[in-house]
Amino acid sequence: MNPERVLQVFGSLNCGGAETIVMNLYRKIDREKIQFDFVVHTDKVGSYEKEIEELGGRIYRVPKFNGYNYFRYIFAWKALFRELLRDKGIIHCHIRSTANIVLYLAKKYGWITIAHSHSTSNGNGISALVKNIFQKFIKADYYFACSQKAGEWLFSSKIVKGSRFYILKNAIDLDEFRLNNTDRIEIRNKLKIDDMVVYGHVGRMNEAKNHIFLLELFSYILKKSPKSRLVLIGDGELKEQIEKKINELHLKDKVLLLGIRSDVSKMLFAMDAFLFPSKWEGLPTSVIEAQAAGLPCFISNKVTKEVGVSELVYYLPIDEGYEPWVNKLNKIDLKRIDVKRNLINAGYDIRESAFWLQEFYMNL
Repeated sequence: MNPERVLQVFGSLNCGGAETIVMNLYRKIDREKIQFDFVVHTDKVGSYEKEIEELGGRIYRVPKFNGYNYFRYIFAWKALFRELLRDKGIIHCHIRSTANIVLYLAKKYGWITIAHSHSTSNGNGISALVKNIFQKFIKADYYFACSQKAGEWLFSSKIVKGSRFYILKNAIDLDEFRLNNTDRIEIRNKLKIDDMVVYGHVGRMNEAKNHIFLLELFSYILKKSPKSRLVLIGDGELKEQIEKKINELHLKDKVLLLGIRSDVSKMLFAMDAFLFPSKWEGLPTSVIEAQAAGLPCFISNKVTKEVGVSELVYYLPIDEGYEPWVNKLNKIDLKRIDVKRNLINAGYDIRESAFWLQEFYMNL
């Protein structure tokens, strides 16, 4: 029997939060029963594409929507739906800006539609304003969100309270992130930080992650603790601005920019504390991963409380300067704690989430 094919819709297939979440599920789902295909809005090959093809997934491309290409965009989707008639089934949309267009067309072609919220803000500027307008018209058969807050932000309160709304936790492979001391020693030696207190951050270099605050905070920490280093994992549109700030603060030899990594768990093993001063989030998987690695996590009070499932998480303000962060860091013993049971009880075990999603799709 052929598997049910589910079409996952993204902007691209790089190591972003939503993409990583779906890939975690894809690796663990029973692919003899459910197979994922992907639609992306770019011609650039993403970092996950090779793995997707190896797992049996297909990748389709449509043009990135810019407003001026409205008719071309619709034509591309109509052509895709006509091509996929033999696989007509379920479409799971992880983008917001054009979800109203995509899901409307999918419904016209007889597909079951799912809209998924992964965030709680579009940011600022003209682009954010346009997205805010577009997302008001999203209609789907079912609505998913990574957290209650993310659901309330993107969908109406009526939908969130209704029977067609589901929270799908940003689950991970907990065993992969359980501390391995051999890997910790190896990575720290390789990065020449073996005798340092290592602070770390994992996240896309965009406005939400608040890297400028993070760098200024670290500069403050460094004055009191010279044997400290900051490790940044990720890439993004603000990389150049971040590099400039590093130079301005004379941190070039103190901050390690390691880009996109396929070994995030090992990077977390090398750290002693996790810093996460985001301006907004849906439910950040990286904070779940950091807890799974046993790291004390110092995070912004703008981040949903749903992510704080263990004693390792400390919420701090980002609008009161750096002293609250430094004071808390000075008070906390940076020791690792195994909180796997907390994460399982809170629903962050990828095996359970993959099985639930598999059954959900099959029951449709």
